[in-house]
Amino acid sequence: MSYKQIYDPIHKFITLTPLMTQIIDTYEFQRLRDLKQLGATYLVFPSASHNRFEHSIGVSHLAGIMMDELYLKQPELKITDRLIELVRIAALIHDIGHGPFSHLYDHYVKDEAEYEHEYRGLDIFKNMVKKYNLELSKKEIEIICNIIDPPSHLQDHWLYQIVNNKINHIDVDKIDYILRDSYHIGLFHNDFSRILTMVKVLYYNNSLVLAWHEKIQHDIYLLFSCRYRLHKQIYNHRTVKAFEYLLIPIMKKIKNTGIDFIHFTDSTIMNQHKELEAIYERKLPIMIKEDIKINPTRPTIDYEKINNEKVVLDYVTISLASNCSDPLSKVYYFNNKTNSAFTINSSKNSFIIPTKQSETIIRLYVKNEDYTEEAQSIWLGLKT
Repeated sequence: MSYKQIYDPIHKFITLTPLMTQIIDTYEFQRLRDLKQLGATYLVFPSASHNRFEHSIGVSHLAGIMMDELYLKQPELKITDRLIELVRIAALIHDIGHGPFSHLYDHYVKDEAEYEHEYRGLDIFKNMVKKYNLELSKKEIEIICNIIDPPSHLQDHWLYQIVNNKINHIDVDKIDYILRDSYHIGLFHNDFSRILTMVKVLYYNNSLVLAWHEKIQHDIYLLFSCRYRLHKQIYNHRTVKAFEYLLIPIMKKIKNTGIDFIHFTDSTIMNQHKELEAIYERKLPIMIKEDIKINPTRPTIDYEKINNEKVVLDYVTISLASNCSDPLSKVYYFNNKTNSAFTINSSKNSFIIPTKQSETIIRLYVKNEDYTEEAQSIWLGLKT
């Protein structure tokens, strides 16, 4: 099997190795074509109908660009062509464990004891290795799995920061989805190419980490700023959430039939035409109250108790990075005067860098306007 090139509207020509092509040409990977990248968002923003298939290939391409850059700049890292391929494979399959309507499944539908999509993806990948006789050693499989979901003892090592950076959340996954989502929604998308190329591996506190040239501080801030805008204006748009609240019970009903996860996709749900009447006719829950709290502790809620036949009460937390209170303080930089990495207090260098980096949006919806008065009393109860 030879190398293959495909064309992508975001990154242009992308080269695939024979092993990557073998992985792509499987049911498990092709399933990603039927998982929309932004879930229910396309019901409000019609062009946001791209899928996790194209995103995954894009992430793999960006991982290759960053690895190639490090290979050329730092021969002391002893990066091989095979290691570059392993990183690209990890990037390629990082989303293979997603359920229908992407994060909606993990946030509201999966069982409490069920793994998150990263863990599900690792199981699926390991089964693929056996099923399709993929030429990967046990050590290589371990490296790929650790790149996808780095264990705590590896998170400070540069190799495990490229695809899923647990330290400061600057990784190729984020760069691709911000570029791709912006493109398909119709928003102006920025150029983050310097984040891929102005990077080095340097020591910080005795760990070899990814560090960026200090002159691209604004590029990095812009990456987080774009993420915030997408979450605020697009992913968590009040009407997108209203559609989600209609989809959740349908998804749960299908899941309870015992459907095999690997066959559970967006089409499984959208083929339930009788169940989708409210969605087709846009008979949506109506938002009657909204409150925004800056830098709060997310309230503990039980979703089952607040999504009933009358009302929906939900909390959406938006920040510069998920599960990270201040990612900018954990970004490592370098300049031409030093051989070690350092951090920068970004808010002191620019007035546009926020000092508060998290907000929680509390929303109350009614399923029918007749329930408005009853819902008002629920809202007042929150304020006491």
